[in-house]
Amino acid sequence: MIRINQIKMPLHHDAAALEQKIRKRLGLSGGQELRYRILRKSIDARKKPELSLVYSVEVSASGEEKIIKRANDPNVTIVKQTDYHLPGAVSPTSSIPPVIVRAGPAGLFCAYALTMSGCAPVVLERGRSVTERTKDVERSSCVSYLLFVFPTICACG
Repeated sequence: MIRINQIKMPLHHDAAALEQKIRKRLGLSGGQELRYRILRKSIDARKKPELSLVYSVEVSASGEEKIIKRANDPNVTIVKQTDYHLPGAVSPTSSIPPVIVRAGPAGLFCAYALTMSGCAPVVLERGRSVTERTKDVERSSCVSYLLFVFPTICACG
């Protein structure tokens, strides 16, 4: 699999223009088979008023090693596909539950993963009292997302 970073495109473009830019960066002709997947799409607003889109894509084509050598571009690299899987159900070997310190994004994800694997983690967070934090969360625009993704962790009361 080939990864291409920093593909800069105008704000308004079509899929054919993106594919043409990918082919140009890789030095591929129109007849060679090419499949790509957009990994990241962001807006570059550093040069206002000229906004542009910047892509990172994964490309699969035949003869990837030759393509990389021919491209001779630091933003064109070969990557190996890595699949990540959460561990299955675990049987706790101790009566002491896992303890997670801090309820930031990593802590909440850790608590979620442990909950999905059958554990009942304890999340410790220093800061405001539960009542004050609940009010802060209710004012937040992401409260419905948190309650949807982490219903067992965010349940208060």
